[in-house]
Amino acid sequence: MKVDIISEELIKPSLPTPLVLRSYKLSSFDLLRGPSYISIFLCFPSNDTNNQSSQRVKLLQESLSKTLTQVYPLAGQTIPDIKLGARNNNVVTKIFVFNGEAISKLIAMAKAGGKRQLISDTAIVTAAIWRVLTKIAQARHGKLRPCVATYVLNMRGKTALPLSKNAFGNLCFQSIARFVPSNDQSKVELHDLVSLLRDSVGKAYKDLLKVSNNGDDLFASLIDVMKEVSDEYDNMEGDIYAFSSIVEFTAYELCDFGWVVDKYMCPK
Repeated sequence: MKVDIISEELIKPSLPTPLVLRSYKLSSFDLLRGPSYISIFLCFPSNDTNNQSSQRVKLLQESLSKTLTQVYPLAGQTIPDIKLGARNNNVVTKIFVFNGEAISKLIAMAKAGGKRQLISDTAIVTAAIWRVLTKIAQARHGKLRPCVATYVLNMRGKTALPLSKNAFGNLCFQSIARFVPSNDQSKVELHDLVSLLRDSVGKAYKDLLKVSNNGDDLFASLIDVMKEVSDEYDNMEGDIYAFSSIVEFTAYELCDFGWVVDKYMCPK
């Protein structure tokens, strides 16, 4: 998909932010995660017959302008101002599209080789990408290498904490799936990786439920998971792959503006 930028516009707050809203206390979860800004494209079918596109653009601009007045962190900055600079000139991003037919074939392949279990679209696509990455590593090193796949999971709706239903992101944790090949193993099967992902996600949610009623215990559990992931990065002799999904964070449901159902969403 080729994207052309037709126009750009800087949106400013419609009114000065009230003094009572000019400072926003970051939660422990915010401080734990650090600043992470991910641009997302919302793509809608181009079937504008009544000049509705321009009206919708104006509506979105006005809505954002009013929101910036009320939600100051969107237009403000953290204090003290600690920033990490990065040059991403050498980072290559690509989009691979898995249509419905391709996903159905992958699910059938996984079920044929292993247990006949319920497999989500997200799980099968993640496992398929993971499998390709293990093959690339095998081609480079001449053998299958041990590896770890981390997957970002949504905490909203999974705890007893009073959280807004009309938001996503920020409150998340990770599952950790480990693949360790045997000495004579020469290939990895798709259904094996699906099972590893399924088991790791199940364990992560099970561990979350044990501390879901207490904010302090939940925070401590998140720190333990982050330390575990950090230890994997420091001590792993193989490869580490990090996965996430917008679908996991119910972004499609929250970004339904009542215009169309069939929309496409992707990170920038």
